[in-house]
Amino acid sequence: MKYLTILLFTASFTSNAQTISGFIYDHESTIKGVKLINITQNILTYSNESGQFKIGVKHKDTLTISSYFHSQQTIILSQDYFEEEIVIELQKTTNALDEVKVTKILEKKFDSIVLTTEIKNQLPNDIKADLIYTEFNPVAI
Repeated sequence: MKYLTILLFTASFTSNAQTISGFIYDHESTIKGVKLINITQNILTYSNESGQFKIGVKHKDTLTISSYFHSQQTIILSQDYFEEEIVIELQKTTNALDEVKVTKILEKKFDSIVLTTEIKNQLPNDIKADLIYTEFNPVAI
């Protein structure tokens, strides 16, 4: 009886969960590498090479779409978003930078021992980051 209660309790939460999919583009073409975050459920994914994405959501979840070169959008998911693939258009933004003045270039001597040590220390972090990216980005394959 205890297991049946747990099963029914878990099923009630997962029954409302759905996956939505769609494409992201700007006025020129589809956009790869756009970050989509389901703020409500803390789920992250990225659009693939052709601008396509899939993400787990529920009705009334908040979805934030952001890219380095486009304006961020936030969407509260109504029932309309679950009926067909979503097409999201992002507006390009221009990132204006302040003026930088370079006065002198300092050259650092190459030290192969230091570089080898830094690579050995960084490699496990890169492998771990790649595994996390792959786990949260099922469309990126």
